[in-house]
Amino acid sequence: MRESVIDALEIRFENVPSELVNKISQIQDTTLLKNLLRQAITLDSISDFQDYLNQLIKPE
Repeated sequence: MRESVIDALEIRFENVPSELVNKISQIQDTTLLKNLLRQAITLDSISDFQDYLNQLIKPE
């Protein structure tokens, strides 16, 4: 599922920042990953996706 989220981002936006890939790669929750996949497909920009992800996962 993680790969699907990253693939969707790469298909839509081409360049996906490595820190974003790393953050997605650490997610274990399949429900969250499904939600992120939907967002990767529907949000207008990689920046919007990063903002969405940052709201869900607070930096440590």
